[in-house]
Amino acid sequence: MRAAGLAGVAAGAFGAVLLGLAHGRVGAALPHLDAALTSYSLVASWWQARKHLANWWLWIAVDLIYIGEYLYKDLQATALLYAGLVLLAILGLRDWRRAAAITQIAA
Repeated sequence: MRAAGLAGVAAGAFGAVLLGLAHGRVGAALPHLDAALTSYSLVASWWQARKHLANWWLWIAVDLIYIGEYLYKDLQATALLYAGLVLLAILGLRDWRRAAAITQIAA
């Protein structure tokens, strides 16, 4: 993993701890899980803006965990929405890989 990837993972962990403390004080149902998912979603957004291919893998992982969380909270419609987001992330990964391959061939 490159330095940017390691920095993103570390930033996500740091943000998860800080947000977990804040969520715990306001009585969130799953404060540390919510905090970690929020933090890593921000990392995935940053990576996506910087065009790092790994953003799609992070979105897939985060959204799969969100599905489990929402099923646990008995929010089936929201879990279904996140299942759709997983599918979109898979399509994004596929398309970005194709574009990268075309760019390499052209170069």
